[in-house]
Amino acid sequence: CRAHHALIHNSHWHIRMAPDGHPEFLPPEILDPKRQPRRNTLHTQLAFQDTN
Repeated sequence: CRAHHALIHNSHWHIRMAPDGHPEFLPPEILDPKRQPRRNTLHTQLAFQDTN
């Protein structure tokens, strides 16, 4: 959405696609000097939950 898109740009986070096709979020250096990629695992966990 527009608000989150602006938030990413204004807070110096970067987004990239990992080799497996999933997005990774790189925090600004002030939060993580090594800028280790992070993933949103919430949706991945929900996709694999048993619905029976």
